[in-house]
Amino acid sequence: MMKKVIFTILLFISFLNSNAQFTANAGIDIHSCDMDTNANSVSIGGVPTASNGIPPYTYEWSIVPIELGFPGSGLFFHASNILNDSTISNPVIIERNVASTVVLFLKITDATGFTAYDTCKVSFSNFMEHLMWYSWVINSGDSAFIDVGSNVGGGVGSLTYLWQPSNSLNDSTIESDFWAKPFNSTNYYVTVTDSMGCQRTGAPFCFVNVNPLSVDGIESNTFFNVFPNPVNNLLSINYSSTADNKIEIINSQGQIIKELSNQKTTGNYTITVDTKQFAKGIYFIKISGGGNTKQTRIIIY
Repeated sequence: MMKKVIFTILLFISFLNSNAQFTANAGIDIHSCDMDTNANSVSIGGVPTASNGIPPYTYEWSIVPIELGFPGSGLFFHASNILNDSTISNPVIIERNVASTVVLFLKITDATGFTAYDTCKVSFSNFMEHLMWYSWVINSGDSAFIDVGSNVGGGVGSLTYLWQPSNSLNDSTIESDFWAKPFNSTNYYVTVTDSMGCQRTGAPFCFVNVNPLSVDGIESNTFFNVFPNPVNNLLSINYSSTADNKIEIINSQGQIIKELSNQKTTGNYTITVDTKQFAKGIYFIKISGGGNTKQTRIIIY
């Protein structure tokens, strides 16, 4: 009888020690950039999330409720609004735009009723980009003062800027108020980096159109038109001239991406270009011949 009592006591002590070591692991703190490949599937919780308890376990994830809209709105986000399931060991964050930082609280209960607790913090770099663009027209050799800021904002902490192409800028590392002196028509875009190292590269934003000093424009008896603009699938280029003409499609970095040479006509002439092969953005159609040239801008969306 005494041996049975001793065995029962030792078993109970072992049970208590086991549950005293019962731990919860909410996982490491995470920072997610919005351009990461896993930006929309950030998983939390440890591997394993529960240790040394008696399974099965019950998981409860929670947050301090986040109020939506203006103070006093009475509308709140809870853990169930930002996680795909707040009752599993390794849920996935499905809503990252509620706040830049979210602290998640984890409570685990094992089969005997013992509980363990832990927390983790998830922060996000969320960037925003607007679709406006600005243009300047200068003569060759002149400069344009770029004073319109960046089309990319957001992120976390302080931001740094890198404008491209940078070789014609007096300072490519500031947000605004710098000079551009390109030799050819150029569209500038910016890469913004926040204090966490997350980046967003914006669409071409600042277009500087350069008029060559030696060219006044195409001959008065030459017609040049492109349509539709903006274009999605097929671009029509309509022109008339008595000279051999070269037509070039130029991207925002000044690179010729398509050339149509020796297009000669004595009347109206229309050619069609499939624009689905080009990336979305701003391009330039340039027609030249007989010592004259003309250029126009198109948007491919």
